[in-house]
Parts: sequence; structure tokens; C-alpha cells
Amino acid sequence: MTNLPKIALGAWAWGNDGTFGNDLTAETLRPIFDTAMKNGLNLWDTAYAYGMGTSERVLAGFVKGLPRESYLISDKFTPQCADASSPTAMRDMIEMQLKLMELDRFDIYWIHNVWDAPKWTEELAKYFEGRDDVPLLGVSNHNLTEIKQANEILKSHGLKLSAVQNHYSLINRSSEESGILDYCKENGITFFAYMVLEQGALSGKYDTKHPMPEGSARAEAYNPVLDKLEILNAEHKKLADKYQVGMAQIPVAWAIAKGTLPIIGVTKESHVEDAVKAANVTLTAEETEGLEKLADSLEMKKNIGATLALYPSPVIVVGAMVDGKPNWTLVAHAGTVAHSHLMLSMVQAHYTNKGIRETNKVSVNVVDESWLKEADRMGVISGNKEDKSGAFSYTMGENGAPLIDSAKVSIECEVDGNYELEHFDNFICKILAVYADEAVLNEKGKIDYHVFKPVLFEFPTYEYFVTGEKVGSCGKMN
Repeated sequence: MTNLPKIALGAWAWGNDGTFGNDLTAETLRPIFDTAMKNGLNLWDTAYAYGMGTSERVLAGFVKGLPRESYLISDKFTPQCADASSPTAMRDMIEMQLKLMELDRFDIYWIHNVWDAPKWTEELAKYFEGRDDVPLLGVSNHNLTEIKQANEILKSHGLKLSAVQNHYSLINRSSEESGILDYCKENGITFFAYMVLEQGALSGKYDTKHPMPEGSARAEAYNPVLDKLEILNAEHKKLADKYQVGMAQIPVAWAIAKGTLPIIGVTKESHVEDAVKAANVTLTAEETEGLEKLADSLEMKKNIGATLALYPSPVIVVGAMVDGKPNWTLVAHAGTVAHSHLMLSMVQAHYTNKGIRETNKVSVNVVDESWLKEADRMGVISGNKEDKSGAFSYTMGENGAPLIDSAKVSIECEVDGNYELEHFDNFICKILAVYADEAVLNEKGKIDYHVFKPVLFEFPTYEYFVTGEKVGSCGKMN
């Protein structure tokens, strides 16, 4: 493949989702494209998810008629946009995107995120195995373990992982701290850094006197820390003056100095001009390190490792019939899968797991404060050592799972599958029935969470909480 430029240009905003305003049209974007191509910035990063094809269509109109070797297209397979029920979902999306862009091939093609990524990476590998038109294959928004797994899947088909695309900036170096950058260097993988400018927060355009427009997601994220970012941007200004460029060029030059390929979103010709200037700035090792030390001293968000941080989470007692008797286990790792299924993550050694595997029937009994003490005990004693069948009064559900009488809400499920990870069963459970005490139902027969207050669990401290006060209504906050 043609050598990659130092900077890729991102067409996310070309999907016109309103993040950067609603005045982006093909007419207004055309000069941006032309300016970039004249300056040798010919790598364009897009995705079907960027406006459900809008970004791709706009870009297709610009490259039409140009020599194919004069530009590079980076596109993505977004799992959530695919028809997962189709046995040819991968092929369908790739070929739909090629048709949409009127191309015969992509130069880089990505798995966009980690949703069921091993399955989709396998499908990607099967699609390109043995072909002559294999693009650079990459994964986006993956952690180190997931990146290694993707590489191994591709290798098993005679292919290789060539690119990784993650959020990376002076104030978000998690991909470096987790070892991803080192892994990429060791394995000849190009690391693409997006959000290098943190949506303009590191451009010098915004400060405490000139905050981001209120009401935007950017404002919510960055306005509270603009006082700290002012300190970092002041150092950007010093270096910008030294190299006779704008402030926005320094964070981009830093990313290049770190051996990454920044993706810069472009919605104005000036953004392209800035990118050209940034590509020509070579920061010294001392300047690069100095920026990092300063960013660290501001005590912005720190990478605390691959730590599960979705807490507090609902406390439940899982029930299943084991050798003809009910057994109960306290579980704090459960979640929803679509609207029809839930997931139970349970250590494989649990006695209850044996019954779930054998019967494919399970109950999820939601804990409230009235029986928390009894529920907590189910996490202390083991069904492998002690008979827990008499711990609760119970009623058999209509589908054969034991339901705890004390629980004001119980969910009866059938197991559809088990996604196994090291030492854990992750049961995917189809909801068959929900049994609720009439005392926690509203006049419409729905659970009233002003009345029913499930207990929540916070893993790092092993503390329990109850749900609190209402703070807003979804979709009605603006």
C-alpha cells in the first residue's frame, strides 16, 4: 500500500449529527476536501455509522472521478448497524458500503467497536482470507486483551492486524499506560489516535472566559476543567510561538512525536491548514516529555487500569433447581441484553451454576432492604458445602424456576446461551415472566420505582446502597 500520510482526516462530523453545528453540506465541505488533497492529506476516515451513510455519500461524491491511487479510504464495520440475524452480515455491510461509495476496495477497514467483536473479527477474516484486495485490517476502541485476541484470529486465517484506532491525547493516555502503544510498535501495527484535540478543548479556542456553548455534550465534559486546561494550553502557546504555528498544532505534533497517526476532524479549511502545519512540526523529546508531565500534574482523569467501573449495580439472588432442590446465590454482576434478555455473570465454581446448566431455568430475585440480610448470607455460604434449599420460602414459577417469596420482584428466565470467560459463566437469559408484589405496582400495573427501591452494590468497598431521589426525566432534560 501507498505510504500513509502523517495525519488522517476524519469525516465523523460530515455525518451531520449536530455536534459541530448543522450547516455542514456537500457544498461547504468541498473546499475542505480540495485543500486537503492539494496538500497531500489524502487519507479519509469515515464510517456508515456517521450519519447512517451520510458521511460516506458526501466523501464518495468528492473522490468520484479521481485516480484511485490518489486517495485512501478508511471505513468501518459497525456491529450495531449490521443485520446480526443474517449469516452474511459482514459481507452484506462491506459490499453495501463499497456500492455506496462506488469503490472496488477499501484501503483500511476496521471493526468499529468491541460489541461481539471476536465473532465479527472472525467473519472479517473469512471474508478477506485468500483475496488479493485485502486492505489494512484494524480494530477500534479495543483494549489490549481484545487487540491481541483480534490479531490471533486474523493470524489463524493468514492475515494480520495492521491498525488500532483509539482515543488518545495529552489528557487521555490510557492506550499508552495500558501497553497498547508498545504492543503496536512491537508488532508493526499503526496506532491511529482520535480526539487528539479533545473536541477543541486543547486547541486554545476555549478558556474560562470563552467556554464551550452551554447545552452541548462538549460543554458538559470540558467546561468544568477549563481552568486546568488553560495551564496546559499556555504551554502549547509557548511552543506554538517557538515553531511559528497555532496552538492547535502542538497537541497534534505531540501525537505524531509519540509515533501515532492522529485523526483530525475537519469542518473548516483552516482545520486542514492547521493539520498541514502540525505535520511539519517536530517536537524535541524534552518538549514532548514536558507536555506530558504538565498534563499529569493537572490531575485530570487517570488510567486506573482495566477496572470494572459500572457501579453501583443491582443486587439479586439467583435461584435454580440443583438435584431436585432449590439453591440460591447472591449475584452483583447482572445486566440487560436488548429488551428481552438479561445477563448473569457468575463464578463457574458456584453450586447454582450446575443447576442452571442442567435445567436452563433460573430465577432472578431483586433484593430490597427488607430482606437484604438474608440475601447477603447467600454470598457468604457455599452450596457446595451447605444445603441452602431451606434459606427462603419459595414458590415454583410457571416455567420451573424457584421464586423467593420475600422478593417483591422476581424474574423467571430460560437460558439461551453461555458466554464463557476465564472462571466465569455469563448466562444469556430470555425473560419468560416477571412476578411483582401488587404493593410495588402503579395504577398502570407497572413497577413503581418510587415505591420499590432495589439495593445496589458497590464492588470496590463491598457496600450496599438504595436508590435515591429522582433527578430528571429521560429525553426531557433540555
